[in-house]
Amino acid sequence: MPEPAPMTVTDLRGLAQRLRGEIAKAVVGQTQTVDLMLTALLAGGHILLEGPPGTAKTFLAQCFARTLGLDYGTSSSRRTSCPAIFSGPISSISRPAPSP
Repeated sequence: MPEPAPMTVTDLRGLAQRLRGEIAKAVVGQTQTVDLMLTALLAGGHILLEGPPGTAKTFLAQCFARTLGLDYGTSSSRRTSCPAIFSGPISSISRPAPSP
């Protein structure tokens, strides 16, 4: 089977615009988050979505994965959970301030 042709920057830009458009059909007001998720995807990194309940984190992950034809997984935990439970590098995790 022949190897696929490498993507050009123009191809990649078009793909990113189509992905943003598809995700925007279901998720409103998360354009910066979607851009960061695309950046992590292209860099081969991991994504940790944090935020208060009800801010569409799980739904956004589902839409992102489905748009790309990928599987997805979630992990719910308390803010004080040990980062070792997550696979992949985590550069920074916000922790609650120490009690006085």
